[in-house]
Amino acid sequence: MTETDRRFHETWLGLVQPIDGLVVSVPVLVDHQCMRRAPADAQQRLRDLCPETPIPGEPRPAPALTDLDALFNDILELAPTSFDRGDALPDALSLHVPEGKQTLRPTLALRHYDIPEPTDDPELTPAARAGRPYVALVWDLAADLPAALGLPLDRPEDLTGPWHYPPAAK
Repeated sequence: MTETDRRFHETWLGLVQPIDGLVVSVPVLVDHQCMRRAPADAQQRLRDLCPETPIPGEPRPAPALTDLDALFNDILELAPTSFDRGDALPDALSLHVPEGKQTLRPTLALRHYDIPEPTDDPELTPAARAGRPYVALVWDLAADLPAALGLPLDRPEDLTGPWHYPPAAK
């Protein structure tokens, strides 16, 4: 592990520390080579994707990501064809939260490059089976609900549904 790798991962972990349920360690991140060096202009390209936007309830416009596909494609180099969306997503990926009286459903899902072998493991739930082809599920709040643009992700809200809980935790 190089000093640069260790410092990068320690800094990243410090930034995401408050996120509920996150359990990772610096050696695991280094072993899996999770650090990607971006070109110097990547920060400016990211800024360009986040124009000053009027945010409901805020006195001044603030930077807001208005095009998630552009972020994935231009910054993370994930082509739009790498994702399943809408009706292509299995219904089993939805999660009904009884205590919040809200159903959460991803907007898109990043497919594995190498699709895992099918399994008939009886221990897997229908949601776990439906999620096997995917690396990540994404909920694009602004695509599903334009009024959610600029919504703080760490504060309880009920704009996205009746469950009064932070979007990041949902």
